[in-house]
Amino acid sequence: MDADAALAPEQVILMRAVLAFAAAVAVWMIREIYLGWKATRDARAKRNNLVRALYAEIDFNTRDMEWFLSKSPGEPQLRDKMTANPSLVPHITDARHTEIYRTRLAELHGVTDPILSRMVHFYGMLEKIKVQIDGVNYPSYQTLSVEGRLNGVMVIVRTSRMAHRYGSELLSQMEQDFPALSLSRFDRGDDGGQPSRIEIRAGKFADPEAVSGDSAAVPGSEN
Repeated sequence: MDADAALAPEQVILMRAVLAFAAAVAVWMIREIYLGWKATRDARAKRNNLVRALYAEIDFNTRDMEWFLSKSPGEPQLRDKMTANPSLVPHITDARHTEIYRTRLAELHGVTDPILSRMVHFYGMLEKIKVQIDGVNYPSYQTLSVEGRLNGVMVIVRTSRMAHRYGSELLSQMEQDFPALSLSRFDRGDDGGQPSRIEIRAGKFADPEAVSGDSAAVPGSEN
């Protein structure tokens, strides 16, 4: 006997409606589960791409600080040059990279709190270096004593040393917090013996050979 024939017409209609509703709910739930999974996957991929990009940018700036600190002339040497040539003015060139950090601030909520805190400090130090470099470029800088002008340069050196430390710690923290990304620093080598004049290299360092004549190369930063 047909199952529907054993039921009253209104019962058959009700049963079919219930089955249709249950099927619709099941389809809706499956769809929502899929969309939720896809959104989570896409958000994770977006966060991972941001972390990789920030890591590369921080690595670039930190490496430049490292070069600067390793190649800068010492304070006694710079003092001797400034004393021997009162018209000596440090040459400043902007070379920092902050585009990824500046343009994606709204997405930083995806990183861990320790990383975010260190990141703000690191990029804050880069901004501080820029302000200090601006001070050396003011016409009033040339009116300072030798010690005053020397201090203007050495302040940049000290701030760069702090920025290098912050950057190194930040990179280590990112490697620790995102082990699945296998983050590693890019080895740019020794530049194959390219000229180390700041005007040519556009990097953050001062070459001892450049501290002669009428200018001295020191690290810079850019907007």
